[in-house]
Amino acid sequence: MSYVLAILAAAAGAFVSFLMVVLLFASAPNSTPAQWAEIRAWLIAVTLVALGGLVGSVWLMVVKRPLVGAGLGALPALFCIASFIIILRSQRGA
Repeated sequence: MSYVLAILAAAAGAFVSFLMVVLLFASAPNSTPAQWAEIRAWLIAVTLVALGGLVGSVWLMVVKRPLVGAGLGALPALFCIASFIIILRSQRGA
């Protein structure tokens, strides 16, 4: 059962990260060069966290630590939620 939880958490983290990347690309067409640089930085950060979470989760399942793998698999989703809030709050003041 814990392996199923780890797989679902990794899939959810990957899916939420993919949605965040799509959202960032959707906000890019009408951006200034400074905003595009910030969007690029967020894209790199989201991609690295997503790949790290997915690879780490799979590795932890291989070494028989599925509950820790579930936590690491869910980490990209939490990162995307936090980054969305940070981006939203930073754009309100501008």
